[in-house]
Amino acid sequence: RGRRGRRPMTGMRPAAAGPSLRCGLGRAEAAAGLHALCFPCEPWSADSLLLLTGQANALVWRCCLDGRMAGLLLARSAADEAEVLTIAVAPDLRRQGIAGGMMRRLVGALRRRGVEALYLEVAEGNLPAQRLYESLGFRQVGRRKRYYPDGADALRYRLEIGAAPEVDGDLPS
Repeated sequence: RGRRGRRPMTGMRPAAAGPSLRCGLGRAEAAAGLHALCFPCEPWSADSLLLLTGQANALVWRCCLDGRMAGLLLARSAADEAEVLTIAVAPDLRRQGIAGGMMRRLVGALRRRGVEALYLEVAEGNLPAQRLYESLGFRQVGRRKRYYPDGADALRYRLEIGAAPEVDGDLPS
């Protein structure tokens, strides 16, 4: 076990990022299944994921543990800004550092690309995710009323990448 009793993340392998990324149908179907499990009110289809991950400005990380997709992060960048489109971790594998690890790798990749700010939305009631983002240096900068299909508000967060601590190109653990 790693820090605070967590399993070490040795099985985590980020997908290629940027124009070379191609998410095959099998991976897209696994990612869609994970997304549906995490977001049953707004699941993304395998076709949607294939379309998004095929874009030149897409950044994708997958975490596979014990032969299954445990986590997925999809972001995109434009000029000096980027946004997290979705981040999902299998419910039975949460609180093991998967989301934080993918976010740190994303921030490192964006820093190397010269991106200055990273944005994301999180449901107002998702306190664990809010705590994670705030621990990584994100600050709430706005609110989107009734943003989600269930009518929940979204809190808008921003990370100043240049102001975020850097350890080997990523945010510290």
